[in-house]
Amino acid sequence: MGFILFLLTVFFVVLGLSQFLEILSLWVQQPKRMPPCALVIPAKGEIENIEQVLGFCKAKAWETKGCRHVIVVDKGLSKNSQHVCQILCESHPCFIVARAEELPQLLDELAEK
Repeated sequence: MGFILFLLTVFFVVLGLSQFLEILSLWVQQPKRMPPCALVIPAKGEIENIEQVLGFCKAKAWETKGCRHVIVVDKGLSKNSQHVCQILCESHPCFIVARAEELPQLLDELAEK
C-alpha cells in the first residue's frame, strides 16, 4: 500500500511540475503588447451542443492574452442553432455571429479597437 501511495505522489509531483513548466514557458514567450485577436469558428448545420462548444471556445479565448471575441461564422446554421447563437450574443458581448461575407469588415472593425 505504501508503494502505491509513493507512486501516486511521484506521478502527481511530475504532473504538477510539467504544468508549471508549461505555464512558465507560455509566460516567457508572451509578447508585451499583443495585437487584438479573435477565435473564429465556422459553423454549419445543426450543432447539438452549441452552448457547450461556444462556452469552451470562450474559455480558451480568454486564456489567450488579447483574445476577447469568439466569432461564429454562419455557413448555413440551422434555425435552432442560429437562435441559440443569437441568445448567447445578447447575453455575452464576446460572442459575435456573422455571415462569411461580413467577416472581412468585422475583422477590420475589431482591429481598430
